[in-house]
Amino acid sequence: MMFVFVVQSQQVDRQKVVVEVGTGTWCPSCPAVVDIIHDLQNAGYDIAVVKYHINDNYQNAESVTRKIYYDFPWYPTTYYDSNHIGYDDWATYSVHESYYLDRISTPSSFSIDLEVDNVNETSLEGTIILDKVDTYNGDNLVLHVALTESHIPDNWHGETEVNYCERSMFPDGHGSVLDFSGGDQLLVPFNFDIDSEWVLENMEITYFIQDNDTKEILQADFIDVGEYILGISDASENSKGQVFPNPANDIISIVSNGQTSISNIQIIDVTGRLVYQQANYSTSININSLKSGIYMISYLEDSVSKSAKFIKK
Repeated sequence: MMFVFVVQSQQVDRQKVVVEVGTGTWCPSCPAVVDIIHDLQNAGYDIAVVKYHINDNYQNAESVTRKIYYDFPWYPTTYYDSNHIGYDDWATYSVHESYYLDRISTPSSFSIDLEVDNVNETSLEGTIILDKVDTYNGDNLVLHVALTESHIPDNWHGETEVNYCERSMFPDGHGSVLDFSGGDQLLVPFNFDIDSEWVLENMEITYFIQDNDTKEILQADFIDVGEYILGISDASENSKGQVFPNPANDIISIVSNGQTSISNIQIIDVTGRLVYQQANYSTSININSLKSGIYMISYLEDSVSKSAKFIKK
């Protein structure tokens, strides 16, 4: 008697839903979508946002390429994993929510991950890891890697900043062609040149697989560059510190119960460089000499190692 064992593949959960928005700071209606996206994020929904600016100071070759790809019909125009919200519903929260819920509940034949290999003030390099975990019949797949920036000061129609602004896409707005014919895993290296005017710690990377025949986005995820580089998002509760005020201008203080001994203070920037150290702590730390950005502070509290992220204005 011969036994035949069949190993079955299985689809996986969707990691993130990509919300792509055609927008511009000249657009008086666009803040309505900004508010909806903010509400979705506050609700804890797994979205990755990329905003393509058209006809303003943030427009670039990649945003124009994506405009042509989707043929933006109006502004703001919004897509959930490429599903376009119609004109009558573009500013309705419940419709945006229903689009999200439909996509996040749709399983995927792919998983996707990212590793940062090198980062400094002028460049960011990494690798996208793609696994095909189940059968997929389409053969016109591309990988998009979008570098976005948030907290860009800009006064426009009641808003005070621009968020998730697409700054660059690797290798361009057309993406990288994917070919799984040689195996179920692909490693795709990427790199970005960092403009001196961009704030690296305020940037995000959204990466996603798209079928160019259907335009459906099949799997996606994103990282917050500052938090990823600082590596404190996975800290245990016992090792989490706290400083105030946060954000701060010149002085920060470490939060404690007043009965502890605090020592061995170190501050590290987003490139991993030690920029400040202090053997013992009294009541405050002067950070006036630090540049604006995100930093990690680590210290010993009664011999327990703790760390916290703070923003220097």
